[in-house]
Amino acid sequence: GIRDDLVTGVQTCALPIYLWWEPGGVLGVNQDYNLNLMVHDGKTDKHETGLSYDMQIYLDGKLVETRTDRYYVDGQGIEPINFTQRGSVKIVLSNIFDGGESVNFTFQVAPEAVVEQVVPKHPSYE
Repeated sequence: GIRDDLVTGVQTCALPIYLWWEPGGVLGVNQDYNLNLMVHDGKTDKHETGLSYDMQIYLDGKLVETRTDRYYVDGQGIEPINFTQRGSVKIVLSNIFDGGESVNFTFQVAPEAVVEQVVPKHPSYE
């Protein structure tokens, strides 16, 4: 999955939510990424299908994009993204599974990307 030292999260959602990006490594400007999102069952740790949410993207405290009514039958949200400037990013997922729960993820975008291959290490990939 993702390196824990690159992202922090605050969630009110009762289910664990995972975020990582591909390619992995340090996010940099002018690099195409896919943000990957999964919600897992709290007891079995298997990922949930039928993932739905709204997403707001903030850069240095300013709302730069809103994506609404996102839905992924297989349960893995994939959000293409490219940052044109460095700074502090906050991703807010709300209305998760059409409920009132939300999660915030924050991370930095560096002046230059440090690309690493992401090898998932979660049991649901085995």
